[in-house]
Amino acid sequence: MTEPTLQILLLILCGVAGTAIAVLLGWTESQETFNKKKAVASFLRGSVAIVTYITANYALATQITLWDYVAIALFAAGFDAVLKRAQTATQKT
Repeated sequence: MTEPTLQILLLILCGVAGTAIAVLLGWTESQETFNKKKAVASFLRGSVAIVTYITANYALATQITLWDYVAIALFAAGFDAVLKRAQTATQKT
């Protein structure tokens, strides 16, 4: 594999890991039984964050650093959490 392809794959893996952490934390916080539908919805929101981050950041970056891998994991987890909170808030009104 070429270096740019490997970097993109590692960014995707870090984003998926961040999303998985958000899913697990959301599940433990809810104190409900595991709901596959909610987990899949969270992974879809995380996928949007991953694609957005890679498209916006990788095109502009001259090199990928450790910070980029950490940032995409945090961005994916945070994106899922913010969208979930917004969805919950709009359903309560």
